[in-house]
Amino acid sequence: MSSRPTPRQALSLGGHNRKIIHVFLKKFPPAIFARVNIGDPPVEVWLHIDTGSDLTWVTDDSRVGYDPLDSSTFSYRSCDGLSKSPSVTPSRIRGQCDYVQRLADDAVYAGTLGNETFTFETGDGGIGMLKNVLFGVGKTVAGMATGMGTLGLSLGELSIIKSIGTKFSICVGNFNYISQGKHFLALGDDALLVGRKILLDTKGNTYRIKLSSITIEGQSLGIENVLSKTKSILDTGTSTISLVQEVYPAVAQKIKKIMSDAGYEESDIYKEHKFICYKGVIPEQKKLQVSLKFGKVSLDMDSTTLFIQLKSIAEEVFCLSVNESPIEENLIGIPIFQNHNIGFDTVNNKLYIKPVKFPGGYVTIWWDIMNETRGSYSANVTIIDYLKNHDIDGPWALSWEWAEDEILLNSTVGAIGTQLGNDSSVGDNKWLLNSNLPPRWEKVSKYCKGGVIPSWCTIEADLPKSSSSFQITVGRVGIEYYPPAYVDFTTPRSNFMCFSMMPFTKRRGYLKTWRAECGLLRVPQD
Repeated sequence: MSSRPTPRQALSLGGHNRKIIHVFLKKFPPAIFARVNIGDPPVEVWLHIDTGSDLTWVTDDSRVGYDPLDSSTFSYRSCDGLSKSPSVTPSRIRGQCDYVQRLADDAVYAGTLGNETFTFETGDGGIGMLKNVLFGVGKTVAGMATGMGTLGLSLGELSIIKSIGTKFSICVGNFNYISQGKHFLALGDDALLVGRKILLDTKGNTYRIKLSSITIEGQSLGIENVLSKTKSILDTGTSTISLVQEVYPAVAQKIKKIMSDAGYEESDIYKEHKFICYKGVIPEQKKLQVSLKFGKVSLDMDSTTLFIQLKSIAEEVFCLSVNESPIEENLIGIPIFQNHNIGFDTVNNKLYIKPVKFPGGYVTIWWDIMNETRGSYSANVTIIDYLKNHDIDGPWALSWEWAEDEILLNSTVGAIGTQLGNDSSVGDNKWLLNSNLPPRWEKVSKYCKGGVIPSWCTIEADLPKSSSSFQITVGRVGIEYYPPAYVDFTTPRSNFMCFSMMPFTKRRGYLKTWRAECGLLRVPQD
């Protein structure tokens, strides 16, 4: 096939602007995969999602089914413009470019670069499309093969990230409960950047974060000075949390002592692979907790995320997802992602960490100030349903107490407001909004929809469809005004616990932004 080089900037979405890809979990060794279709006619492949590699590549194997010569959308890629990548060299065939990539676990991939069309299901019945994706066609020449190739998300010159946007987020559940919940990779503007922020060091095209302390069962290991001299890479391609040799023994010995004192017997079944395993099943009563602190943010792991439950022919065992790093840096692998949404902002060098705090999910309430006048302001209030596998059933009700002497003026659009109480001593400043639609609902985007708000999980991470908005005007406002207090959210069948509404970095188009979260305490029974 003749060479038809295509510049990177020619990549387009072909009219499809959603970039949310299904993620599938492999239990052991833990790994996450994106299911995409490549070429025309399309061939389905499962690509290992790897933030430690910049190259997206597919196995050139008849057993996989993808043959670039059978695809009408494939073209070979020259090395022009890729001089900074240490992985590529000009091919012996004019106009083609070869690659060899070596990873920390000694895996080696080799092949030839090309451009191709990738398509994937967005989950809402639509199809996302990426044209002219720079990728490799080759094979694993050393080490263990994982999946049918790799979706490389680090920041090297070959990375798909530079073409589709500089942001992405990964949301996965528990590897011991793969069938529960949905798992997503969101790219570009669809990335979910929420939660606590820490500094992300992208020098060298890797994602480095600063591991400052490790605590087990609430007790610090006292290795902060050692950790201060180490570096840590956030790497979804690593199936464990791999700690440098100066750190790993302290963690392993502490966990082994706790498990031994609790009466658990070690198993030798995976000893040759240097895994610490125990006979039986993951302890439910012994809620072992390990916390890794990065800056001011702690990522907590309990016994169900620290261990992987396995069943061999001989016995049931569970193995620790922590081992010694093969390099002189900590490799913070995919186990730390469990029960979190982790967002990467590679332009502003920020990592966003959002834990799943409640077993049934949560609801987020955004209070965005649109404009201010003397003595009043207008706000757009948005409710987003992040509940797991069920919708917010109507009619829902949102209530709060004003911080001072504010009142809700008669210009609410998209919901009905009611003042509760007549005596200021018992809170006549408490207000309730419910989802019974007033006549002017058409004026509000994402209006209350008869009270039903579909779950973000059940409709495949479609934020517009899983949110509901209304607009309010607030009077008797002072020069300085504050978020509402004692937020409460209720539905006919569900109980929620709401946290305080707090100031948030203002969102585009608004003067101020406040946010509250309400966690689901009781899951409705159908």
